[in-house]
Amino acid sequence: MHPPGVPPAVVCWEDAPEGSYWCGATHPGQVAYTDESGAALAAEYDGQWGLDSKNGWRFCDMSLDECRDSCVAMGDCAEMSVASNGCCFVAKSTCDGTKRTNDDKYQVTACAPLPSPRPHPCAGRTRPRAATGAA
Repeated sequence: MHPPGVPPAVVCWEDAPEGSYWCGATHPGQVAYTDESGAALAAEYDGQWGLDSKNGWRFCDMSLDECRDSCVAMGDCAEMSVASNGCCFVAKSTCDGTKRTNDDKYQVTACAPLPSPRPHPCAGRTRPRAATGAA
């Protein structure tokens, strides 16, 4: 979780490449997860966090945005597979597998840079100096 008053990190998402599916319970990006890894985040959103023996660690009863925010808050989020029942499997690395072929799979990507602010129309102009009256 992020500290109160500190906005969550900005992370952008894209659809995983065609044919890239979930790796299942052996996903290398989930090896560090434990019962405690996502429990507080799930509780924050009235959701659940647990281990599915076939597919790995997942959040359930949370919205897509809540799943995304939770993955990011856990640190080093890389991808997420979202089932039609709303459960989402999160991971710290990407993996091309053959499981969960009906899920929507998303990967973290570089965000497009924000446009540069336009300079103020008067930027770089100097004000004329007032006459000093000394002749």
